[in-house]
Amino acid sequence: MTPTVRRTALFLTLAFSAGAASAAQAGPLCDAARAAAPGRPCVESDNGVALAFTQDRAAELLGFAQRGETEFQARFGVAPPRYVVSETGATGREDRAEALRAAGFTVLTPWRLRQAQINAEVGALRTRFEEMGAMNGLSAEQTASAMEGVLARMRERHTPEAMAANEAGTIPRLLGGAWYARAFWPDAAPDPASRHASPGPDWMDEIAGLLMETEAMADDKRGQFADVYAGRHRMAPASDAAKLLDLPAFLSAEHPVKAMTAQAAAGGGAGGPVRITMGGPGGPGGPGGAQSMPAPMLYGFQARMFADYLAERSGDPAVFGRLGLALGEGVAFDAWLAAEGASVNLASSVEALTADWRNWLQGKLGAPAA
Repeated sequence: MTPTVRRTALFLTLAFSAGAASAAQAGPLCDAARAAAPGRPCVESDNGVALAFTQDRAAELLGFAQRGETEFQARFGVAPPRYVVSETGATGREDRAEALRAAGFTVLTPWRLRQAQINAEVGALRTRFEEMGAMNGLSAEQTASAMEGVLARMRERHTPEAMAANEAGTIPRLLGGAWYARAFWPDAAPDPASRHASPGPDWMDEIAGLLMETEAMADDKRGQFADVYAGRHRMAPASDAAKLLDLPAFLSAEHPVKAMTAQAAAGGGAGGPVRITMGGPGGPGGPGGAQSMPAPMLYGFQARMFADYLAERSGDPAVFGRLGLALGEGVAFDAWLAAEGASVNLASSVEALTADWRNWLQGKLGAPAA
């Protein structure tokens, strides 16, 4: 176990113990949830419930969600809408989803059993390596040898401590995006198939989730942003730094995951395995290579840093609630800046904000890669 994972695990144990007193195994929310999904162990907070296959696991999942509740209230100034975190089997689907929504749980986050997650990840990895090995003319032994190093790193992520550290940030992140959508667009019909389901701009959906992550996850994204910005990230060419600086493109773009999903549904994606080529030292697209970092990764790093920028420049960690209220009323971001930017120490136009964003980054990180 690495020191970072060990410290995170200790923190989670202490935090869970401190929060356990505020969770209850019986109460009106668990009564409603059990009526919709009978026979499931349940633990509730003031705002939602966790359903699992054991009572202890329900309490653990609720502890992760409650950390998100606290963060959401601090960042958005409102209580999170009623929710369910539901442990599922291998399918990752909650079979009683409609009944739970009908019972008043407007946010539903399924979470697969840990062993089901491990089986799915290892199975998918084996399939990808076997396909790529066949595509590149590798023997079964060569494919297995190439895969072993990746499997070893994957096993490190599959320890109970590492999986708990991941759940502590990922479960609140998933809840946060949905809470944001339901809090500020309460009458909009949710899209169960979409991670980014609010009618507002996609970048704010992304930020709403990222704000709920653990500080370790946030620091990792900040560090990777800095590496791309400086042209030293092993997965990104130096030219990717310019994408991080392009705030107007970020603010107007559709979330890359949406675009990729739409492309695949339309038949525009790859129909099978692709041949892997090495871009530069350290990996595909690394320094010296030409292949850009995957768009969803860049988008997430940029969203994390832009959230930091808004909070720092405004001097208000809850500026996101003010922004959410405006966006929920149909006010465009540039119109909000023109009307309210000065009152929260932000520029009054996207153009001026972009210049200040670049200055802020240079003050923190130095000059970007050319």
